[in-house]
Amino acid sequence: MTLLSNRLIILSPGLIGIGQILVIAQIVALFFSPPLVNLAEFFLYLIAVFVPQVRSQIREFFFTTAGKWFLAFLAVILIGAIWGWFQKTLDFGVLVSWRKILILPVAAALFKDDARAQRSFLVVFLAVCTVAALVSLYRLLIVGDGSVVRNYSTQSMFFSVGLVSALYLCVSTSDNRAKLIYASSISLLLCALVFGTAGRSGYFSALIMLAALFVVSIVRRRSVIGVTLVGFAFSILVLGSMFSPLASERTKQAVVEMREPVSDVTRTSLGGRKLFWERTIEMLPKYAVFGGGTGSFEAVYKRHIYENYPGVDTTLTRDPHNQFLKIIIEQGAVGLVVFSGLLFSLGKNFRGSPYGALGLLVIAGWIASSFFNSHFTPFSEGRLIWIWLGVFLSSARLFTHSLPQKC
Repeated sequence: MTLLSNRLIILSPGLIGIGQILVIAQIVALFFSPPLVNLAEFFLYLIAVFVPQVRSQIREFFFTTAGKWFLAFLAVILIGAIWGWFQKTLDFGVLVSWRKILILPVAAALFKDDARAQRSFLVVFLAVCTVAALVSLYRLLIVGDGSVVRNYSTQSMFFSVGLVSALYLCVSTSDNRAKLIYASSISLLLCALVFGTAGRSGYFSALIMLAALFVVSIVRRRSVIGVTLVGFAFSILVLGSMFSPLASERTKQAVVEMREPVSDVTRTSLGGRKLFWERTIEMLPKYAVFGGGTGSFEAVYKRHIYENYPGVDTTLTRDPHNQFLKIIIEQGAVGLVVFSGLLFSLGKNFRGSPYGALGLLVIAGWIASSFFNSHFTPFSEGRLIWIWLGVFLSSARLFTHSLPQKC
């Protein structure tokens, strides 16, 4: 497998290719312009609705196992919204924000079993990510602040995906010129992640994805040099987290805050999370079965605090900083089971695509970081993951048993 060829960007002809361009445009715009993301999303949905070939492939996706889990989760979200509306706990903005999952079947339909288009997507993402890392390091040297993406958490997650992507391509190719390019990207992204980014989510998810990539490289019998490179990157990230001024400070801060006792008046980052987790777990007996409804977390959390801790000056939140706790409180145990089923069914398809392992690696990173954040639902991280899974797990394996056979 090689990234470099006579043409770096090879997309499908016609409106399918335009749809692929709009998906890629969303990924690029996520780095710097939310309005452009929304504009590209709007035109993408127009193609999904009005182009017969895309509609047909989306329908085909719905007949797959992953597609059925997707429809089930979509139904859970909508039924949860109706349930929340009856209970007067619905936050309509949260409901609308869930629309980002609709990108999954559209991306799957547009990139279905198209390795060249998947490679083109990866080329653009890695190029933008590398440039962003370079700008981050430049800003760090000039003004002492390496933030270039929307916020430090988003930047760290994007750079972690870029780092793992560059490593995956580096250990997969036999082209020496391509290896040199990937090595440059790896170096820049490692430095930007360790020295210029304050997001602990990115450190953690990168470690999980690198560990998974190390295992994948051994299982697939990559070269000793390739496996060593992955292990080296993992080691550098660990050492950087310990000795880089910014990363080590953030890591030590996390350890100190995690050791502090839970307090209603805590204002620290992880101290607040511990409080939110504890209070949310207290809510499980009431909401674990039916949930409070889609977008209800802020309302039901506030109600729980006022009913059980009257007069206590505590911090309220609309997000427990744990994706799975949030889903079970809003959509109940059924919602959590269906959400897990969707991720599992998508992950099983990684063998059908030359880039499918990247989908599996990023699922692993997102799941791990989502125990400390809600990374499947924010504007940037949420769109990245649903687009990524649609593009790289839309393989021949996914669509093998799709439409029912006509007699």
